[in-house]
Amino acid sequence: QQRVPHHLFSFLDPNEEGNAGLFVKHARPVIEEIVSRDKLPIVVGGSGLYVRALLHGLPELPEMSLEAVEAAKALVRDFRTSDPKRTEA
Repeated sequence: QQRVPHHLFSFLDPNEEGNAGLFVKHARPVIEEIVSRDKLPIVVGGSGLYVRALLHGLPELPEMSLEAVEAAKALVRDFRTSDPKRTEA
């Protein structure tokens, strides 16, 4: 890491939730800055979803109803309380 600059390495606090959209929001300006110096950015790590989002954008998804969001949250809560050992962070 001393010879080659690393960017966005641990850019989120471990308690923050990350997602592909947030990654793209932070990565694009860094990549543009690297390219502006006539350097080649190398994107590593993450998942294919993050790379696809960076290269092609995220797909447009329909809005979820409030009822669907609440139902999904309830399922997660139920799962966490039914088996807390498996859902420890």
